[in-house]
Amino acid sequence: MQVSCLPGRHPAGLRRGGPKVPGVAVQAERTLVKSPPELWELVDDPELMQRWTGELLGCDPPTVEVKARSPGELLAWRPSGQGDISNIELVLAEKGWGTNVSIRAEGSGEAIQAVLER
Repeated sequence: MQVSCLPGRHPAGLRRGGPKVPGVAVQAERTLVKSPPELWELVDDPELMQRWTGELLGCDPPTVEVKARSPGELLAWRPSGQGDISNIELVLAEKGWGTNVSIRAEGSGEAIQAVLER
């Protein structure tokens, strides 16, 4: 897992008990041995986005709002009514014999900090 901050922010504030840091992003990347169209069929599913978001937040699956959708490449959504998470983005890109999958969650407050502790 990779942690990055928006300009002017420092990840040191992410320590347990540290101050809340606005504008924190958590990102993970993996390369899977499947084609982008195969993976797209799996991820382009509102129920799956809700389940992932619920697992990320440690709560019941919330309603999600799709913010961007480019078939085979990009899917971005946000949970409705979950103020600490502002955006979740999944990017698919061909890489050798497979597909690089990158998922990024942006937000602030305890929800993102909890993701870092898992």
